[in-house]
Amino acid sequence: MTGGGLRDRMRAYRANIRRRIGDLKWDVLALFLARRDPRVPPKARLAIVLAVGYFFRPIDLIPDFIPVIGQLDELVIVSALAAFALRSIPGRSWASTAPGRRRSSAPGRRGPTP
Repeated sequence: MTGGGLRDRMRAYRANIRRRIGDLKWDVLALFLARRDPRVPPKARLAIVLAVGYFFRPIDLIPDFIPVIGQLDELVIVSALAAFALRSIPGRSWASTAPGRRRSSAPGRRGPTP
């Protein structure tokens, strides 16, 4: 295997992580808006507040300037909290919160949102 092939795969991997984090930003924003809905259970609201707080806080557990791993902490932690919150949010509540998003883009959901 050549060194150039490995470098190209690492660049593609980093680009994929950055793209996922970019998508995650919209999902976090939609979750933040969903937390005001009275149909959202308290556990889901707590997970939303923790996910949004971790995503937007200025200090990371692992600094972002460390290649790959720096972005993975946000991707893993926020995705896990978001997935938990989305499993707890009723489908109609999520659909009314994120009308402009692609229907199947919500993490943890498959297919069209009811």
